[in-house]
Amino acid sequence: TYEIQKVGPVSCLKIIEMYVVPHARGKDKWREISDKLEEIAKKEKCKSISAQISKSTSEFTQQRTAHLCRLFGMSLTYEDIYQIIYSRNVKYE
Repeated sequence: TYEIQKVGPVSCLKIIEMYVVPHARGKDKWREISDKLEEIAKKEKCKSISAQISKSTSEFTQQRTAHLCRLFGMSLTYEDIYQIIYSRNVKYE
């Protein structure tokens, strides 16, 4: 799930939750999903894409999700005791 957040004239696609069924994992599903999210962000004229990782999830889930965010070109932009935020700018040609 995702939402488009708008603050004044600036829009951001925020990834709320992402789940890949076990039988589809390891088949580059993340790339397919990230390409679709990029397409949606461009259509909505977003300046950035962000993902939030809850610190209440397992350490494995946090590490795996952070790894996938980095593969998508995201970098760590915020962290506190509750959440970790990764984000990147949308690439327009």
